[in-house]
Amino acid sequence: MNKKTNTILFMLIATLFNIVSGVVFFLALFFVYARFVAPRLSESARPWGLPVILFGSFGLSVVSYHILVRIFTKRVNLEKHFSPLFSPGKKPPRRGE
Repeated sequence: MNKKTNTILFMLIATLFNIVSGVVFFLALFFVYARFVAPRLSESARPWGLPVILFGSFGLSVVSYHILVRIFTKRVNLEKHFSPLFSPGKKPPRRGE
């Protein structure tokens, strides 16, 4: 496989991991909330649980993604196996030189 294919596969797998981990964190936090926290809250405070769970799962998935990508970059030489996503391109020649 070439560098571009490796880069595209890495981005697809990392995106799928981020989505799946977000759903797993949401379900886990929702279970904990529904089982242990919601019965102890008043009726007026219960609706605030869902937004807190949503933002919490989003934050946890971003943090887990960041940690795994950092571990991956320490173990793999990125310049050897991946091409840059954004290359500067060719610059036009300067006039007068």
